[in-house]
Amino acid sequence: NFPSRAFWATHLACFRDQRPPAFPNAPKPPRDSSYYAFSPHPNFCFVNLDTYDISVLGSAPDSPERSEAERYLRRNPNEDRNSPLGLEGLDKRFVHFGGGVGSRQLAWLRETLLAAQGAGCKHVVVFSHIPLHPDVCKPDCLLWNFQEILDVFEEHPALVKLCLAGHSHEAQVVHDGNS
Repeated sequence: NFPSRAFWATHLACFRDQRPPAFPNAPKPPRDSSYYAFSPHPNFCFVNLDTYDISVLGSAPDSPERSEAERYLRRNPNEDRNSPLGLEGLDKRFVHFGGGVGSRQLAWLRETLLAAQGAGCKHVVVFSHIPLHPDVCKPDCLLWNFQEILDVFEEHPALVKLCLAGHSHEAQVVHDGNS
């Protein structure tokens, strides 16, 4: 894990500038971000989230992202912050190997879904590394601020058709009834 800004400083940064806007009026993600959207067809939009946007993994020690991650991890009293021992229920997600979506990315997601809906997009597929719903993984593999993401999805019922995530090694499926 290394800061996404370090990734964009490499020769691979040329790909970022080649990404066309997902659709008319779609917000462009910031140049130093690892989240983006694309639309290969007017009815489909694919959104890639950076679920380590707020994390101690890959963030510079003096960065705002690291400070925010440390605030989340204060909920874990263990000396080994990779351990969920002693934490109850969904609080087990506050472990060192987890992460969250920052406010800038959350606002971008909200604007992207609004633009997708306004452009007549019918199907949005979301990709993330960390799972976004508590019913698809053990709590220690859940996004720190999953509820904020789910709240944004609820603003556009039936638009987000599918979310695909990694991180958890046990495949689970949940259907919210909106799609």
